[in-house]
Amino acid sequence: MKKYLLSFIVLSAILSAILLASACNNSAELEKLKAQQQEEIDLIVASQLSSLRVSLDSACHAQFDAVLNFRVDSLLAVAEAKKAGSPKSGTKPNTTPKSNTTTPDTKPKTIDEKMKDVRGNATSTTGPKKDVNLTPKEVEEKMKNVRGNATKTGDKK
Repeated sequence: MKKYLLSFIVLSAILSAILLASACNNSAELEKLKAQQQEEIDLIVASQLSSLRVSLDSACHAQFDAVLNFRVDSLLAVAEAKKAGSPKSGTKPNTTPKSNTTTPDTKPKTIDEKMKDVRGNATSTTGPKKDVNLTPKEVEEKMKNVRGNATKTGDKK
């Protein structure tokens, strides 16, 4: 019986040593697996970023081109307006008046006119307030209209 017990202890010690040795190898395999997984993650992220980068670059270029075209057009319009308004410095100004042209109104616009240009047909919202210095009775009437059936200003709905 002692032989069996002693052989069992020796056998379990050998198995424990084998397991410990294989556990050390598993950590090395684990490190390899982690590195491989990290490489796969990096590849996926890189491919998604490259596709996203391409789409964002094209959108950026389109927006840049639109802004550039707008600015160039506005500069050309200003240059044409200056050219039409004043003669070239190397040529002699034409002193004969033209009969079909009208002089443009060069009077500067008022703030209301500028705001009308901005708003279109919208009306001004900065008019005087009507509810300044109301009497308590007027306040009660106004609250009655707002709150429905409540008759006192202290009532809560």
